[in-house]
Amino acid sequence: MIEIKLDTKPIPVPLIYKLVLLLAVLRYGTRKPFKAPLLSLHVFLWGIRSEENFDVLRSIARAGRDTIVPWSFEPSLDKTIILALVNEYCVREIVSNSLEIKLTGKGNQFLSKIEKLKVFEDDITKIKQIGIIPKVIIEKASKAWVLTKENV
Repeated sequence: MIEIKLDTKPIPVPLIYKLVLLLAVLRYGTRKPFKAPLLSLHVFLWGIRSEENFDVLRSIARAGRDTIVPWSFEPSLDKTIILALVNEYCVREIVSNSLEIKLTGKGNQFLSKIEKLKVFEDDITKIKQIGIIPKVIIEKASKAWVLTKENV
């Protein structure tokens, strides 16, 4: 007989970090019921990668800017969303033929526990400083994106 032993592998810290950021973006970067389309999630996560990106996103949030520089997709967002879905921190919803990710009560509780521990405090504070950016504003700012031979 073959003996099977299952080893649980720890989740890498960078993925937990991204999970906390995802939950914080949904909680502090969107209006109730705390959900956002993938475009908004990518832009928010891009916005906290550097101080320059942060300034651009904060300016858009405060209506001081209506365009956004070409930004990059968050490569690990798909894995982060899967982790959030499996742990029931988020759910998927289709809204107007668009996939949106919604924070659940369980996800909000997990985020609250993380905040009490003061883990990832600087990044969560940045997300709070950016505040709520309606998806319409992000879509409008992203539409101004024009790729030419010079900036490809």
